[in-house]
Amino acid sequence: MKDYSDLITLLRTEDGGGVVDYDAVMEAAADAIEDLSEQVQPRMLDGTDYKVTQSVWVGDREVIMAERPKYGEGDKFLCSLYENNGVMGCYTECMVSDDIMEIFDLYAHRILDQMQKVRETISLPEGMDNDLILSGDDRVAADDYKQSIRDKVVVIKPEAISPEDYAATSQLWLCTGGFGSSASPRGRTCFCINLHDTGRQESFYRSDIMGTMDPEHLPNWAKVGLGSIQQAEKGTGKPSLSSQIQTAEKRTEQQPDKATLTPEKGR
Repeated sequence: MKDYSDLITLLRTEDGGGVVDYDAVMEAAADAIEDLSEQVQPRMLDGTDYKVTQSVWVGDREVIMAERPKYGEGDKFLCSLYENNGVMGCYTECMVSDDIMEIFDLYAHRILDQMQKVRETISLPEGMDNDLILSGDDRVAADDYKQSIRDKVVVIKPEAISPEDYAATSQLWLCTGGFGSSASPRGRTCFCINLHDTGRQESFYRSDIMGTMDPEHLPNWAKVGLGSIQQAEKGTGKPSLSSQIQTAEKRTEQQPDKATLTPEKGR
């Protein structure tokens, strides 16, 4: 990066009449902006020459619009969906065209489709309590890192979820394990099952958790979800998901730390 001390000096220096030389300042500022613009690399789709021109996250997917330099081969413009599970990302449903209006239309419709999916995921019948749970709610016991939160209902902080998911259905989860769920945790990841959509499992950092909520204080729909999860675990005749995770963690602890035995290769 260039040294912009000359620009800073111009901004601070006044001539004998007490008036800043604005022409010199503007010229130096224009040069600085041009230089910084060159340093900002455009986002490219992995392994392609497509440059992302528009993108927006809606729920668990990003809707992307991109273009490539070549024209006339039927694939100048592209619209795609992108997902990332925290480990790896994946582009799906890629559509290409030389007609930018066709791609714009697809881009807009996919955003609307994603919005509808989010509404269906977090919505409840009218009249049911689904208000966002905020800090200071007397139903929530503040998270105490000295205590385990395994097998407890946890409340996710509003700032840890996407704005389009602002609802209690996105905040109430049953914590099933993870190194971050134990007392005085050595890790930070907590595995959870959603109390509204019990087939939805995600992981959160311990710092994303506002606190815990006793089952008696849960909204009725959340009590139903919690009961459904507990009943499903009993019905399988297998150890609960929490127990399975705990067993796996103990096995991991008993294994030698390979990282200390094998030198890490350069990346």
